[in-house]
Amino acid sequence: MLLGLKSDISQAEICWRKKLAPLDCYEFFLRKTDSEDCIQKAVDEVKTFSKHVVLHQPVGFDRNKHKKLNLKLCKMCIRLAEKNDLHGVVIHPLKTMKDTTSLWKSLSSDKVMIENLTHHYFRTKKDMLSSPFPRLVFDVCHAYMVCKDNDYLMEWVKSLGKRVVWMHLADSDGETHGAPIGEGNVDWSKILGLDKKGIIEVYDENEISGEKKVDGYLKLLKMMKKV
Repeated sequence: MLLGLKSDISQAEICWRKKLAPLDCYEFFLRKTDSEDCIQKAVDEVKTFSKHVVLHQPVGFDRNKHKKLNLKLCKMCIRLAEKNDLHGVVIHPLKTMKDTTSLWKSLSSDKVMIENLTHHYFRTKKDMLSSPFPRLVFDVCHAYMVCKDNDYLMEWVKSLGKRVVWMHLADSDGETHGAPIGEGNVDWSKILGLDKKGIIEVYDENEISGEKKVDGYLKLLKMMKKV
């Protein structure tokens, strides 16, 4: 497996990760206030030390603090991904297959990668297998919270084959979301044997704190030597 890290577009957070360069993979967590020019500058820098770069849809929130998709900003990300030949853009599914399929068609780009979640539509193996989307993000933590079984988890990701073009790597005990690597029940020796690309995604309030993600990255690198 090719591994990497995630950050926002700030120079401070990029510097945290750059200390470990070169990184095979890198993902940007974007906010709705990030401008196209600022994202471009961050991409230019990270491409100097990481081969596979991904943008995550800008995240906004509604009045109930639920994540809300902004179509205009998603299209901006796709434009940047196509211009810079990035690996892709992570897009969250909507509440139904019909709505998500309409979104996918409206975005009309082979850079779109749809991620499995833990709620609404697109949370099960069946949801992912039956979907029309050719490029998928497999979130290990989300999937484990749904199935709570390592054998089934591996069967699930393998059943999707080459459609899984990116992975989010965080631990879980089946209830906890985004636990640090090694603090949950995921069998990482099996995950690391996959021929995939992925980034460490330990949960925190702003999704960018460097320390736990770097610790997880180093742990997985050490485990890979034993796989």
